[in-house]
Amino acid sequence: MPGKLRQRTLEYLREVLMEGPGKLSHREAEICAGIIMGYSTEAIGLNCMISVNTVATHRKRAYAKLGISSQNELFLRYFSAVRRFQSDLEE
Repeated sequence: MPGKLRQRTLEYLREVLMEGPGKLSHREAEICAGIIMGYSTEAIGLNCMISVNTVATHRKRAYAKLGISSQNELFLRYFSAVRRFQSDLEE
């Protein structure tokens, strides 16, 4: 995925996560968006300029707010939003 499309997808997904159920903070939404896009904990930490422990803390808080307990549940809930956004951009 080209860098520009990746960045726009991350931004869109972050907004969806912040507006959706659970009312995630900006940072929690940023972390979850990175997870959905397939970034490792280390990569998310580097992109956000925070430690992997802080990434883990934000992830745990976000999962609690969303009422989920795994990465798979996060994917199930938001992957369709990513697909919709990317197909809209391609049209």
